[in-house]
Amino acid sequence: MAAKQNRSMCPRGVTRRGFLVGGLAAGAFLVVRPAAAHVAVAEKRLILAHPHTGESFRGVYWANGDYLPEALARLHHLLRDYKNDKRTAIDLRLFDMLHDLQARLGAVKPIQVISGYRSAETNAAARRKQHGVARNSFHIQGRAVDIRVPGQSLAGARRAAVATKAGGVGFYPAANYLHLDTGPARIW
Repeated sequence: MAAKQNRSMCPRGVTRRGFLVGGLAAGAFLVVRPAAAHVAVAEKRLILAHPHTGESFRGVYWANGDYLPEALARLHHLLRDYKNDKRTAIDLRLFDMLHDLQARLGAVKPIQVISGYRSAETNAAARRKQHGVARNSFHIQGRAVDIRVPGQSLAGARRAAVATKAGGVGFYPAANYLHLDTGPARIW
């Protein structure tokens, strides 16, 4: 009689054994699936260096669910247009992209900031010198950064940046840098 009761609990046409095997397979999938991209963290930290200015940042910029104003001020300064010392507010999502990239790579050396914010004048000068610099670059809006990740291949850093699915990722192997921005997710 107990066997009949157990069978009646399974959907029609499914044996008890099939039900158990299916349940175990589903449970195994849940156990081995990769962790979610946005795992809750208590704090976010960055290790950045700007080779053009010799300045760096090493520390926590987000903790207890909020951005830390003093750390943000230092990061905004680091990502300023170093050619004319002009500044703008950097999109906070850009710091989060850098944090995610650093975490994915397990990077312990500072990410090198080649270019952060660019004033309209600096961007226009770059357009005259280099092919492919956008007229309305995300750099002008404080929404882009060009970087190198010491100790990592550029292709590996690109794969990790693309995996964040957080914005645009440009790959410039001839110049040995990556472009990250907070625009739509896209790759070039």
